Amino acid sequence: MRWPAALAVSVVMAAGACSGDDGLTPVRAYAGFLDCPTAQFSASMGSWDPDTPKAPFPEAALAELTPEFGRPPGTPRVETAATDAVSYLFTDEDGHRLGRAGVVLTPGGWIVATTERCA
Repeated sequence: MRWPAALAVSVVMAAGACSGDDGLTPVRAYAGFLDCPTAQFSASMGSWDPDTPKAPFPEAALAELTPEFGRPPGTPRVETAATDAVSYLFTDEDGHRLGRAGVVLTPGGWIVATTERCA
């Protein structure tokens, strides 16, 4: 599966965050909190082009996501799931929230619709 080159990327500064003992700052991202070394996160939205390759399952769509297209570091686990959308939370071995990926069902199959990660 080949991912389209068009991704909308933005970097957002979170206000009023303070660091914990581990040096990480709880940052309010779009879909929830992340544990970041700075009070910044980046987010991207995938292409909704009808020609975008689709996957038969949410896990298959997530497997195609690479770091160059916004895949967060860490190990993914299902955070929330519905029949047409799955949110994956990426964590490290200490349970720090490093990023998220949102996978949605389109008429042709599953695609990664959004990502967010520490900047």
